[in-house]
Amino acid sequence: MRPLAIAAMSIAMLAPAKAREMICAGTLTDQRTVGIQIANCDLNSISDKEFKRIIDVCGLPGGTDKTAPRCRIRATVSREPNKYKTGVVNVVQKILDISKGAEK
Repeated sequence: MRPLAIAAMSIAMLAPAKAREMICAGTLTDQRTVGIQIANCDLNSISDKEFKRIIDVCGLPGGTDKTAPRCRIRATVSREPNKYKTGVVNVVQKILDISKGAEK
């Protein structure tokens, strides 16, 4: 392989994932091993101000699905490798809309 082709491949692999809009609906949980999440959306990267917006609408996160409030957010997310198990996770970049409750 030519050096130029290797350099181009390296740049392509390092490019950040493109953010996309998504609805995250489910329980708002705070678990020690994975942090704060709503359903399959990771909230660990949002600002304190955005986290306060979520708490103001949905309430404090619970430790398990049984005690956690149900919440729905519309957000831009990027898909990134999951640190805790195989696959990818939706990492919330920006909150667009928040509402209390979610479909079961």
